[in-house]
Amino acid sequence: MVELWQRLGHTVLDLPVDADGARVEDLGGGVDVVSLTPAHQFPLGGALSPRRRGLVCDWAARTGGYIVEDDYDGEFRFDRRPVAALQRSAPDRVIYAGSVSKTLSPDLRIGWLVLPDELVAPTAHAVATLTGGVPLLNQLALADFIASGDYERHVRAQRREYARRRLLLRNALHAHGLTVPGIPAGLHAVIEPAATVAPSGTRVAVHTLGRYSRTHPVPDALVVGFATPARKDVDAAVAALMSTLAPPS
Repeated sequence: MVELWQRLGHTVLDLPVDADGARVEDLGGGVDVVSLTPAHQFPLGGALSPRRRGLVCDWAARTGGYIVEDDYDGEFRFDRRPVAALQRSAPDRVIYAGSVSKTLSPDLRIGWLVLPDELVAPTAHAVATLTGGVPLLNQLALADFIASGDYERHVRAQRREYARRRLLLRNALHAHGLTVPGIPAGLHAVIEPAATVAPSGTRVAVHTLGRYSRTHPVPDALVVGFATPARKDVDAAVAALMSTLAPPS
């Protein structure tokens, strides 16, 4: 995402993130656009707090700036219904972006934008010029999938499965003296503190937390993806991961 903004000629500044999401109160002067994941921040796992939602909407109204709301994996909230989109609070200042990359496949390359009225025409022109659009057959197939109710049933089934996987991982980590911060949501978990990285062969994707920060210091932790293993392999993958982790000192 950073490289994309830079290629378009923008200067990218980083916002610190804590348990309440991005620290939007730190937005400085001269900022035109802020990109956020209000429903579930990746990778730390927090949601943007109600207070900060109000602050960033006030910032956009006051400065004329835009908020890009990236609904990264908002379908996968496990303890309650997903929070309302920020776009509902400031439809004239929020660019809402979603896709089927997490629910179906990134290979489909299908996404959507909910735009302020003045941005619809220039965005449609840019999409047609730069990408040529999305194949019509794919769009029609997705439209039929949604209209039939099968898409919603598919997402509900995925939500149940990923909730089970996250709970399995969390319980195994707790037994190992490790914690999983953030809200029960998404397809990843942060393990903190963690001393080792899982070797190849565990079928659980692991990265260090430092990979996701350009400028701000981060604690020693691992980011674990639990969506990839087949259902029959999840228990073995979690057990293999546990065998590589040293308990906190």
